[in-house]
Parts: sequence; structure tokens; C-alpha cells
Amino acid sequence: MSTHSSAVDRRALLLLGGASIALAACGGNSKQAPIYVLHPDIHGAPGGLPVAWQLSVAMPYAAAGLNIDRIGLMRSSETLDYYADSNWTDRLPVVLQTCIVEAFEQSGRIKAVSRDVAGLKADYALETEIRDFTAHYVTTDGTPADAVVHINCKLVALPDRNIVSTLDANQTAKASENSVQATVTAFNAALTAALKQIVDWTLATPPAPVVDTTPAPKPHRRRRRRRPVPTEATPEE
Repeated sequence: MSTHSSAVDRRALLLLGGASIALAACGGNSKQAPIYVLHPDIHGAPGGLPVAWQLSVAMPYAAAGLNIDRIGLMRSSETLDYYADSNWTDRLPVVLQTCIVEAFEQSGRIKAVSRDVAGLKADYALETEIRDFTAHYVTTDGTPADAVVHINCKLVALPDRNIVSTLDANQTAKASENSVQATVTAFNAALTAALKQIVDWTLATPPAPVVDTTPAPKPHRRRRRRRPVPTEATPEE
């Protein structure tokens, strides 16, 4: 075999090897993690009277372990883990802010509601913190998880930012079986109950925006000095 032929064969092997690696890389990334949707629905839930004020919903606060798009689980009170290859549609605070806004819209009881970045001239702001949004496994014998939803709420009067009231919405729903899909269904049930609690509390808590009815001070009136009345001189006798 000539030296030229050996060089051609080596180049051909290198090209074939590179193509094989590229195909393997494409094939390895073809499987995507399932994305699960939270879609709570409070339509038809009994409610109270409508209100005439407007509400702004702030982005929920969450610790780093919950401020991601992965679905969390806890097998003990000291450890936080995640389901493998299972995600929410976005970071959990972003998803829950949308769910909260939609819950108020579904209630049909409020004049206007929006995210706090929408430029709405709101009378009140709803600030929330996600304390828990994980699947709790109480035992290790394959018992389905409990989906726990714990959201702390503060209702703030604007523009003074005085806290009107606070609420701990804490709801739990048992999964029907030991699977991610069944656990997500339980999350939707627990979140629906929590949002119903938040909507009812929010719309029943604040008084109407306070209007200052203090009468304006009366303008100071300058007292006019009375000019002395001239007296007629008495004629001398």
C-alpha cells in the first residue's frame, strides 16, 4: 500500500468517526423532560359581593430551592429533592403569579387585577411568599405523596404601603397513586383550594379606599379696622 493511500484511509476514518460522534450527540438529546402544567380553576366557587377597587399582584418570593422550574419533593423535614426529568412550565414564582391573577379574574368579583409590572393604578397590592410547594413522602413503603401548598400573604394598602392584614393559606391534597402525574393532579387540587382561600380573604378584608373627609380650614379673614366717626365741634357761646 502506498503512503498516499494510507493517508486517504486515515482521513476517511477520521471523518466517519466525527460523523458518528455527532449523530450520537443528537440522539442523546432527543428525549426531553416532561413539562407539567398548573391549571387551578375556581370557576363556580361560591363567593361574596364584588368590590370596586383594583389589585396589583407582586411576584411571589421563594427561597432558592423553590425558585426554579423543577418539581420538589421531601422525604424528610431536613432534605429537599426533585423528581427526575420533571419540570413546571416556568420558575415556580412566575407560574404562581399567573395562577393568582387568573384566580381573581375567574372570581368575577373585582374591578381590575394585574401583575405589579403592568402599570395598573392599584388601590391594594397582594404580596406573597411560597413557604412550601413540594410533595411530602411520609413513609418509604410506596405510599403516594401529599402535595403541600403553603403561601403566606400580605395585603398592602397603596400608596402608603401599610399592611392591612396577613393570611397563611396552607392546603394539602393526597395523590391517588405513586406517580409524578398523580402528584401534579394533587398539586392542582391543593393550589385550587389555596387560591380560593386567598381570593375570598383578599376581597373581604380591606375597607374601601379611605377618602379624606376632613373639612378644609377656613381661610383667615382679616378684620377690618373701623374708622373713627368724626364728631362735630360744638360752637362757642
